[in-house]
Amino acid sequence: KSLMALCDWLVKKRKPEIHSEVMIVHGDCIEDAQFLAKLIEERAGVKPTEINMLSCILGSHCGAGMCAVVFASETRQP
Repeated sequence: KSLMALCDWLVKKRKPEIHSEVMIVHGDCIEDAQFLAKLIEERAGVKPTEINMLSCILGSHCGAGMCAVVFASETRQP
C-alpha cells in the first residue's frame, strides 16, 4: 500500500513542465523499486530514468526496505 500511495503522491504533485525526470532510490529492495517503477509508468505515463541503491551513509539511517521517488514539483512541501 505504501508504494501505491507514493505513486499516487507523485501523480498529484509532479510537474513535468519543470523537469520531466523521475528517479527511484531504494534500500536493498530492488523488487519493490521495480514494482514502483512499473506503477509510475502505468499511472503517470513516465518511465523512471534511474533506479539506484542508497549510499552507505543514507542506508545506515534509513535501513533496508526504504523506497523513495525523486521528481520536480512546484514547492518542497508534501
